[in-house]
Amino acid sequence: MPSILNSESVANILHQIQSEISLTIILLASVLLQVIAAIIAARQIIEIKNNYRFAWACVCLGLIFMVERRLAPLWRLFEHGQASNMSDAIFGLVISIFMLVGNYGLRALFKNRELERLQLDEVVRNLEIFNKTLSFENEEKQKRAYELQITNKKLESSLLETITLARQLGEMRDFYTAGHEQSVGNLSEAIASELGVEKSIQDGIKVGGYLHDVGKIIVPIEILVKPTKLTIKEFELVKEHVEAGYNVLKDISFPWPVARMVLEHHERLDGSGYPHGLKGDEISIGGKIMAVADVVDSMSTNRPYRRGLGIESALSELKRGSGILYDKAVVDACIKLFNIKGYKLK
Repeated sequence: MPSILNSESVANILHQIQSEISLTIILLASVLLQVIAAIIAARQIIEIKNNYRFAWACVCLGLIFMVERRLAPLWRLFEHGQASNMSDAIFGLVISIFMLVGNYGLRALFKNRELERLQLDEVVRNLEIFNKTLSFENEEKQKRAYELQITNKKLESSLLETITLARQLGEMRDFYTAGHEQSVGNLSEAIASELGVEKSIQDGIKVGGYLHDVGKIIVPIEILVKPTKLTIKEFELVKEHVEAGYNVLKDISFPWPVARMVLEHHERLDGSGYPHGLKGDEISIGGKIMAVADVVDSMSTNRPYRRGLGIESALSELKRGSGILYDKAVVDACIKLFNIKGYKLK
């Protein structure tokens, strides 16, 4: 009987020792894992780059505090050699493992988030560089466009100065008609504007008016200043100035059909004009406008063989030939300029 008691006692002692060893291992593992989790949580709090990370670290520390409070009685029992609660120890170990795995998992998640943020920052930086480059290119384009605009204005100014020079050279031969080409050019531009013609085309019509008699360079000066009526032969010679002007201007690269307008400024709607007897829409809008402007200025101002007839006579001639010799819309616009808008020949 005593031997049985001794065997049972030994077995109980061995079982208790085994339990205490298991409990010790579990408690030590739990403490180790909690220490590691606490260190990671503390590092997360120190780094604080994300509100979620900070919250998780606080939760971990709270769980550690809770587990330690629950395991504290086990440590005291263990120190006094008393029975321990294995379920509590296992609970502490599980919580410690959960906290450690959660910390590492969350750390990996945050690393991925951080990598994504860095990649996004890189994309943003590249976009900023691209925007700066694009902005620089736009500034360069605007600068070149401005420089080109300045250059075009200078070229336009040089062109007008050359045209003025050519006009003045012609007027030096025929002082009776001095100012005629300029007057025709200005009136042609005003009529075109009244008709609603595009500004760029208005400029071309004005230039055409300034040069419409440039071909008179081939006409002998004695015919140009003859104080009596011209003979038929002399008039035929004068009529050649139209094609002569066209031949002078046709090879110049104007941005407008100046040579054609000069060629057509003596054409008439019914085909009675010269040099080609064009009719109706065969005549360009520039030719129709210059024809009217030329008639108005020629009749209103002095000529070697007669004094000026005045603006009223010129407008009466336009009314008489409206729709027959001259384009009706052009005639109406011209009359409106003088009778309603107070236009004056210069």
